[in-house]
Amino acid sequence: MDMAIPMNNPTSTIHKVRTHGRVNLKSPIFWRITAGVFASILLIELVLLIFSWFTERDRLVTRLDESLVTVTSLLDYKNPVPQLDKLLQNQTNISTYRVNAYIYESAEGVRRTGGADSDIDQILNEQKPSMYSSRLNTYSIYVSRELGNGRADRIWLCVDTSNISDYMVGYVWRILGMVVLISAFVTGACLVFMNPILIKPLQRLDNLLVQGEKMGMRTAHAEDKDINRQDELGSVFRSFGHLRNELIKSEDQNTFINNRFEDFANLGADCFFEVDRNNTITYIAGDVSRLLSISPENILGTSLSDFLEKMASRLPARSDIARSLNAIGKWEGEILPESVDSTCITVRVASSRFYDAKGNYAGIRGTIIDTSKETELANSLRYQATHDHLTGLCNRREFSDRIKDSISKFKADGTTFSLLTIDLDHFKSVNDTCGHIAGDILLKAIAKSMQGSVRSSDTVARIGGDEFAIILHGANLSAAMKIAEQLRKGINDYELKWEGVPQSVSASMGLVEVNPELADLEALTMASDNNCMAAKQAGKNRVHVQDKFSPLNANNNDGRAA
Repeated sequence: MDMAIPMNNPTSTIHKVRTHGRVNLKSPIFWRITAGVFASILLIELVLLIFSWFTERDRLVTRLDESLVTVTSLLDYKNPVPQLDKLLQNQTNISTYRVNAYIYESAEGVRRTGGADSDIDQILNEQKPSMYSSRLNTYSIYVSRELGNGRADRIWLCVDTSNISDYMVGYVWRILGMVVLISAFVTGACLVFMNPILIKPLQRLDNLLVQGEKMGMRTAHAEDKDINRQDELGSVFRSFGHLRNELIKSEDQNTFINNRFEDFANLGADCFFEVDRNNTITYIAGDVSRLLSISPENILGTSLSDFLEKMASRLPARSDIARSLNAIGKWEGEILPESVDSTCITVRVASSRFYDAKGNYAGIRGTIIDTSKETELANSLRYQATHDHLTGLCNRREFSDRIKDSISKFKADGTTFSLLTIDLDHFKSVNDTCGHIAGDILLKAIAKSMQGSVRSSDTVARIGGDEFAIILHGANLSAAMKIAEQLRKGINDYELKWEGVPQSVSASMGLVEVNPELADLEALTMASDNNCMAAKQAGKNRVHVQDKFSPLNANNNDGRAA
């Protein structure tokens, strides 16, 4: 079984130890255990030292007391004073103890003799027999003999015990030395015993922590002997092993989930942003500069409204975005920011509110997706659905919708317009003679010529193979007639050189101005088509206005077949 401990903080100050089969003197756990064991043994030895000190002192005092038992024999003398004086004057040692002073109390009175430092008065006043004073370095003994009738002879003897104090000081130093030596020896023995069962396992555990911190939890492996231990440390190693496995499993799951969300996010959005409850942008990431034409450094810390105002984009209602975000917590729409190369990029912004752990409103999170390709595709499809693929002009369907819009405006505010229908003369002969490629080239050239001859506000459409139509917005019949004549002349003067042979066509045109009787699509287009047909029947290459022809009369036929 192996084990690794994850360490998520790379700056941790865990002390790293390497055992290499011996005690590491740099290990903190080694010195803590050493100090603990030494202090414990030293405390025990000191308690024993105190007990031994009192025992030794009591032994010496008892020995002194036994040696002074002979003092009681002095009471056998009728007058023990001479013996006492002799004992004091000769400084004779009694079992190596020097007599300091004495007090003799008899029927005749009290006799006290001693030096000034003998504290004889204190001895007399205390009236305590067999008293030893380590402070005064004295020992006093008291003996008494009853004489009857309430009388008694008493002797107090004060003995100098300095040698006991001197002996005890030396005794203490000797014992202290022994205590230190014994403590050091026992500590060393305990460490030798504890090293394999406690210190080294703790050092290996520390190594696991450090290895997990530096290299990850998968790389730290516990030894089998630590896992299989049947004591408390074995439980610790097994618990760490279980924790390691759970952490690895959790890490794998988190990595998988993070990768999944990252992949989904990368697939679903190009930028991410976050706005706090004060509408300040606190986070933005992704391809910001390209999509929004502004660097992220200029976005962070700014308010949402200021950002929308600064952003160079075609966004007509910036306030609507902020209002929607504040009101319902979301906004979806497209904006067209201008990029650095002056191209427009279409993006879609989607956002929603988010809340903290207590359910309080915390801000807004959103995504920005580049929809330029989708917009371009949609515009292309829309263009193909509304324009002729050959000439690029509006097709019949789009042209009909625009006529309807113009009719609606006419009905609403009286804005007039004229409808011109154009049918090319002799186009079929060009197509049959030169082929469809030549015909297509001719159609594109005529379409371009017509677009150049009308105003930018007018609408030119190809409604059939060689049929065209134009909405002349805001032009009454007189103004429309001038434009129509210009168009007719331009078409008639154009020649296509095909294999060295010039090819040309003319145009028959029908013109009608909108009026209350022609204020619907079917009536207006039918009137324009009828006028165009009338122009063809009248000899082609002319403009027919309702029931009138242009200055070219019906007999002005150039002889070309339709």
